[in-house]
Amino acid sequence: MRWLYYDQVPSPLGDLWMVACEEGLCLLRWGCDRRTLVGDEGGPLPPVGRFGFKTEWRFKRVVMHRWRELLFAYFSGRRVRFDAPIALPWGTPFQKAVWQGMMRIPYAHVQSYQALAIQVGKGAAARAVGSACGKNPLPIVIPCHRVIRHDGTMGGYTGGVSIKRQLLQLEGVTFHE
Repeated sequence: MRWLYYDQVPSPLGDLWMVACEEGLCLLRWGCDRRTLVGDEGGPLPPVGRFGFKTEWRFKRVVMHRWRELLFAYFSGRRVRFDAPIALPWGTPFQKAVWQGMMRIPYAHVQSYQALAIQVGKGAAARAVGSACGKNPLPIVIPCHRVIRHDGTMGGYTGGVSIKRQLLQLEGVTFHE
């Protein structure tokens, strides 16, 4: 039986909800409450039973302790690399390839949607890359905020452009749009 664990972490962007399975962190979201987070309908998770998880959730800070430390360090400007386990039990092969590509974008650097599309072998799929960024289950950890338009402007962000700007500024990247 596979369980999902959840916890809440305060951040400068608002409270973050973390969801993990035994393999690692699998979801990070802000702007929702626990009921929305764990619901099978209307929340950021797909129906979890389909992925072999028991649908009863458990609150367990022990599982999340390392991730809490890493996120606190990141938001204080000290963390540039996340080295605790993650799990990606959902997502298409293309989305997972894009997410893996985003994980190779260094701290305080940006890359265009087009360049990321080329990196994952789908050079004509910049819009599809943008869509995969929008479905990223682990923003911040999988740094979709580091993906920008080819003209150097910021582009969109599922959490809102102001959050994207704040994350980039935290890393020392500024935009003058």
